[in-house]
Amino acid sequence: QGYRDGTFHGNDSISRAAFTAIASRFLKASGQTLTGSARFSDVPETHWAYDVIARAASYGWIGGYEDGTFRPAAPITRAAVTAIINRMLNRAADVDYVEAHFAELQSFTDTPDHSAWYFYNMMEASNEHTFSNDDGTEHWNSLISPLSAPPPSHADGGGLFDSTRLSRGGIRNPPDARRELPIRKGRQPETTVSPS
Repeated sequence: QGYRDGTFHGNDSISRAAFTAIASRFLKASGQTLTGSARFSDVPETHWAYDVIARAASYGWIGGYEDGTFRPAAPITRAAVTAIINRMLNRAADVDYVEAHFAELQSFTDTPDHSAWYFYNMMEASNEHTFSNDDGTEHWNSLISPLSAPPPSHADGGGLFDSTRLSRGGIRNPPDARRELPIRKGRQPETTVSPS
């Protein structure tokens, strides 16, 4: 979807609100109902993206900042996009596997600190793997192509997700009054504030 004047602005950066609107269209395209609510102090009901921001927050796809804001006009980071897409697909890195096999995994020189809020989201998105999910927690079984191919260049779009990963996952269903999202069991990354 473009702008009201018929333009697309393909070379512009994207705001947190605009990305949330795009992500929410995947849910609508899958035939699921958009319902839910959540409030951020800087997203009034008159904001153009209020409905999609509120609904995406109620599904657990997005979060705000410690001060209660969402910052809808701020540009979205690659880390936040990665976290949101992982949440939409109900995917989470197997922390124990990542730590035990770190030398075999695709990693990045600008993110050596495992405590970065997005570290495990990044590992989930950048390492193709087989997994099981019998107990509501993703358990990695093996890497499909551990460091066998060079990562895509930044000029190629960065390769956050490829079509095979998206086709295996599916969009996570939003919770409703009868069904709540499963509580993840096992070792998970420590909770830190993520501006996604």
